[in-house]
Amino acid sequence: MRYLILFLLFINTAMAESAPKLVDADMAVMKIDKNPILYTDFQKFMKDLNSFRCLFNDSEALKSLRLDHKNVDKLPALRMSKSTFGKNRDFMIKLVKLIKTQVYSSQFKLSVDGSEIRVLEKKKCLKGKFSTWSQDVRSLILVEFYLRERFLGQNRENVKQNISAFIDSIDKKITHDLYF
Repeated sequence: MRYLILFLLFINTAMAESAPKLVDADMAVMKIDKNPILYTDFQKFMKDLNSFRCLFNDSEALKSLRLDHKNVDKLPALRMSKSTFGKNRDFMIKLVKLIKTQVYSSQFKLSVDGSEIRVLEKKKCLKGKFSTWSQDVRSLILVEFYLRERFLGQNRENVKQNISAFIDSIDKKITHDLYF
């Protein structure tokens, strides 16, 4: 009988160790153009956005959304709770617009001049070469150069307004849902 109990305890312990372990559940924060964005992806995007802000102190995209250093000194730390996201709703709407602009510009074959990339690589914001940087950082860089190419040839005082209007039109074109 003792051997049977020991055998059952051994089997039970062995089975418990081999059972798949549950990882903390990830929560969908938003959906943009039918693509859900999970909290872990969102946190990664926030880190990449900080890197982008370091690379481009004078980003036209961030200025038009009022996400530049002049308007937002430090990006808020967003925890996985509805109250945290709710308190930062205006900030979240700006991020949604930025992500939608990324989605929109990904439809085009955008490229950046090699000399521009070398200038960015010399900054100490990110290590390595442009090709090793995260997809979000590279995408934000492409968005920035797209907006500069499209709008900086215009009257300088209207650039921010024109970019804002352009981003607002993208916001209306691409759907989104916020889950908080």
